[in-house]
Order: sequence, then C-alpha cells, then structure tokens
Amino acid sequence: MSVALQHTDAKDALDALKAVHPGRVSTCLLDLTSERGAASAITQTVQWGSRLDAVAHLMGGWVGGAKGADTSLGVWEAMMTLNLTSAFLLTRGSIPPMIEGGAPHGMSLIRRSARTVSARVNDPGAP
Repeated sequence: MSVALQHTDAKDALDALKAVHPGRVSTCLLDLTSERGAASAITQTVQWGSRLDAVAHLMGGWVGGAKGADTSLGVWEAMMTLNLTSAFLLTRGSIPPMIEGGAPHGMSLIRRSARTVSARVNDPGAP
C-alpha cells in the first residue's frame, strides 16, 4: 500500500503501520492540491508497487466554526482546493496507469469528511 500524505501532514503519521507491515507500506509527502504533487504521488506509487489498482482519496478538511453566511470567499476557495481539486487531480492522473495495469474500469472515491462536514454545516456544534 502506498500512501501519499499532504505536505502539511506529520511525516511520521504512518510509522506504526509501516513497523507492523515492513516493506508493504510506502509513503510520500507532497502537495496533493497541485498538478505536480498529485502526478508525483501517482508516479512514486507506480514505481514502488509496479502498478496502480485503486485510489482512495481520504484527504480533506474543514475550517469549522463559521456559519455559511460568515464564510469568506478565501476560506471557501481554500476548502474547495483541499477537498475537491486534490480529488480531481488524483482521479484524473490515476486513470491512465490503472487502465495500463489492467485494473477494472471503475473507480470510487471514499470520503469520510463528506459526512462529518455535512453534519457541521447543519449543526456547527457537531463533532
């Protein structure tokens, strides 16, 4: 399993998992909101594992506390970049190597943050 971490994440975030599964977990620390960073994540993953079978985009975030009417355009754009642009870039870049590697012609993005963000928008006090 290869895991691309956003460049702002803790570099050692998966060290415990790597220790339990030596040689089976690879990580790279990149800016996944940029075309260059997303492309590099895909390239490094294919080089490490020799092919790409699936992509799970679990990156995301939310600047909580503000009500929708109080959210600035800058915050909105930052959240769209973090949550959507990164997903788009990884998805778009992953399709060619997945097809070349013989992976099934389908892809799902699993987003846990979508559920928790929705709860926060409806109830800003939600966990």
